[in-house]
Amino acid sequence: MINLNLFVYLSMNFKYSIKFYLLFVLLLIVNFFRAQDQSNKESVSTVTYAVVSIPFSPCTFSTGTQILVNQDDKWSPFLNIGFNFNYFGNACNTFIVGSNGQISLDTSKATGIDSWSISGAIPSLANMPGNTICAAFRDIDPTSSGMIYYSTYGSSPNRYLVVSWDNIPVFSNPGNCTGIPNSSFQVVLHETSNCIDVFIKNSTTCPGWNGGYGIIGIQNTSGTSGYFPAGRNYPNAWTATNEGWRFIPSGSSCATACGVATGINTNRKDLDFEIYPNPSDGIYRIKTLYNEGYIEVKNFLGDEMHSQILNSREMDLDLRNLNKGIYYLRFLSKEGKIIYQTKIIKE
Repeated sequence: MINLNLFVYLSMNFKYSIKFYLLFVLLLIVNFFRAQDQSNKESVSTVTYAVVSIPFSPCTFSTGTQILVNQDDKWSPFLNIGFNFNYFGNACNTFIVGSNGQISLDTSKATGIDSWSISGAIPSLANMPGNTICAAFRDIDPTSSGMIYYSTYGSSPNRYLVVSWDNIPVFSNPGNCTGIPNSSFQVVLHETSNCIDVFIKNSTTCPGWNGGYGIIGIQNTSGTSGYFPAGRNYPNAWTATNEGWRFIPSGSSCATACGVATGINTNRKDLDFEIYPNPSDGIYRIKTLYNEGYIEVKNFLGDEMHSQILNSREMDLDLRNLNKGIYYLRFLSKEGKIIYQTKIIKE
């Protein structure tokens, strides 16, 4: 900031000096552009969100730093996000992880008890603190098996924080929940866009414990505003597999962390599926060991843009009618099981 006392002193002694006035104008210009530069560096301010279904495209579940090892119903010590993240209009750079499938940007609960009970819907502070993101909030038990990981990847301004709960059983298994599959799911926070992705590999309800309830969603500091996918809040007892959700702040454009933001594996070739060229102007060649199934192509919002029956081990995929951009391709068996999925670029 300009020192006003200095301005008065100089003006009294050099009031006839053109150089002084030119200097003063120059200082004003410099301060103006400094303020503009600082404003431009601020990430998107977030107050409202849209919730959309996205293709299941998680990062690796079992990489990163292990936390809450053999601890149940606990919040972690506070951890660094690795970048500034704007959540409901508040800038945050630290967070905590809950053993029951949440992260919170309210670090005052660090090392405290993470409540397992689900007695009401979000938004509410009844079962969790404010500023909480529920990846798949259930009473799960990391003391039995599985692990929780976190890590920050990428480079500024496109870094992303990944927190994964990998292969963790629900509580009371064995017991009231004997035979219920273990849970694996993930939350991803994106720098700059402040988007939030949730990927559910598996999260299965257990009717014999805690009502079978589970919550996917986000809420603000006071627990008065929240967003969640339809059917994924209390009092629903839901099961999800290979599911993806994105919470998009107003005014943001989101990228996918694992694949798009860090580069796309083009001309993808596996032992049983190959698609090329990628990128393409719209005509792709598919080779596979399978001779039946079908192809789905979706946009980043999860809308189906093209579908095609596969009845040969070699075939062309014609997407010339689609706009330029990035799409998600899935190859499914005739029973609807996902065999292969990747990202393709239409130029």
